[in-house]
Parts: sequence; structure tokens; C-alpha cells
Amino acid sequence: MMRTKLAGAVTALTLTIGVTAGGVIWDSARTQSAPITARGIIWDSARTQSAPVTARGTIWDWAGPQGVAATTDHGNHWG
Repeated sequence: MMRTKLAGAVTALTLTIGVTAGGVIWDSARTQSAPITARGIIWDSARTQSAPVTARGTIWDWAGPQGVAATTDHGNHWG
């Protein structure tokens, strides 16, 4: 009984927050609302990369290309 209630609560919480198996968080409108994915990319509500830092150390600007000055893990500088 307790296990069933706990499982139900966890399921309800997961669906409310909208965390997917891939690590993406969705808001109530089913858009990506500043989530962090499994690869470390953060998306804004318009589904564009909003100055996130990826697992490889690359920072992206609003349009997607490497447009914000950043230093990668390999010491490469973008800007």
C-alpha cells in the first residue's frame, strides 16, 4: 500500500515537472522552459540555445552558433 502510494506520488511529480528520460524539462505548454539536457545544453522557452554551456565547454548565443566568447575544455576560444 505504502509502496503504491509512493510510486503514484513520484509519477505525479514527474509528470507535473515534466522531466523526460533525456533530462529535458518541459513547462505546462510542452515547450522547453530553460531545461538542462543530458548533454548539458540549456534551452530557452523558444527552443533555441540560450547561452548554454555544453559538456564540451562550448557556449552558444541565442541564434545557435558559437557567438559568445567562451573557452572550451581543449583551450579553444570562441567569440
